[in-house]
Amino acid sequence: MHVSSLITATILATSMNDLLDWLLIACLLPLGWWVFALAWLAVTHRSIPHVRSGLSHDEDADGRGTVSIIIPAHDESPGIAECVRSLLQQQYDAIEVIVVLDRCTDDSRDLLRQFQDDRRLQVIEVDECPPDWAGKNNAAATGTAAAGGEWLLFADADTRFSPELVGAAVGCATRDGSDLLSLVGGLTNRTMSERVFQPVASLMLMSIYPIQRANRRAKQRPFANGQFMLFRRSCYEGIGGHAAVKDDLLEDLAFALKVKLAGYRPTVAMGSGLFEVSMYDSFSQMTSGWRRILIEACRRNTSRMRRYAVRLIFFSTVVPSIQLFTLVVALVTGPATTTGTWAIIVVGMGLLAQWLCMLWIYRLCGSLISSVIFYPIGAVMVAIELFKGAGDLQRRRPICWGGREYVLEPRKERRRLV
Repeated sequence: MHVSSLITATILATSMNDLLDWLLIACLLPLGWWVFALAWLAVTHRSIPHVRSGLSHDEDADGRGTVSIIIPAHDESPGIAECVRSLLQQQYDAIEVIVVLDRCTDDSRDLLRQFQDDRRLQVIEVDECPPDWAGKNNAAATGTAAAGGEWLLFADADTRFSPELVGAAVGCATRDGSDLLSLVGGLTNRTMSERVFQPVASLMLMSIYPIQRANRRAKQRPFANGQFMLFRRSCYEGIGGHAAVKDDLLEDLAFALKVKLAGYRPTVAMGSGLFEVSMYDSFSQMTSGWRRILIEACRRNTSRMRRYAVRLIFFSTVVPSIQLFTLVVALVTGPATTTGTWAIIVVGMGLLAQWLCMLWIYRLCGSLISSVIFYPIGAVMVAIELFKGAGDLQRRRPICWGGREYVLEPRKERRRLV
């Protein structure tokens, strides 16, 4: 009996050691990946421009021209007053603010009456939208028709501008020769869903359209963020204005591509600290809104969306689970063994590199650093929305946006993102 137990224990120990060998090899891969990611961040993060650098541009602000700020708004009463207030507090004097109320059914108009004595503000009401136009694009085009500035700045009604933002953006665009400057702002962190879901969704979008690649002159993958798009009027008119993207549900990406193809220069900069966005008022709005964004970011390609979802789940949950399982096996078989010791070291370094990398990225994006502990949960939630978006495309489920419904057609061909 004693011999039998000894043989069983020996076989079990041998099996565990063999298993640990394979797990150790498997854990070397994520360690290498995250170390590479950290090194890449260390090398490239300084090349990511921030709009704050435009404050140091020494050209006289009075010579840069008037900025027409156009805000299309559909039922934006929760934040429209704060948005307009922040615009009217800009240190850049040569501005005009045009708010276009697009088929509003709330009290947005009444909320704006408090600013009616400011001659820089103009409020336009739109009662209907042509059937072949997306509502936001029609409202933006309506506002542009009333704009007289050399610069056209399109922003959302849920944004907040620091007083120096417009001046910094114009300085940045002037210095860099940008024909379209778009900013990636910080997202609000008021609710748990914002802290868990939105950082991962933003990272997903940024992984599809990296800022470094968006700013390249060669092999560029153009990107723009519709929450803040600053055009030179000559560029905007040269590509046909909003009429050229009238039915696009992600007009920002469409604009970026058209600007590039027309020979103009689109650029992207970080705006965190100077530019904040409160995108959605509820969890259901957040998930459906990001689903629409991700559908368009993936060019309505269902296989691409599912591939991104699987990749997100694999790296955020499967790989860490394998690492933790390896750690448990190493502790059970005995950390004093060579393999066990190396397994503990490799797993520890891999997890450390991963979390350092995520902390760095969250900080760059202006997200709460403490929210990084929710990354695996947020990753699964975003993956679910990618799967749902692919299903909506295949089943022709309508997408609700800006008070209208749109049925999107999936694209089966492998379209390059440029």
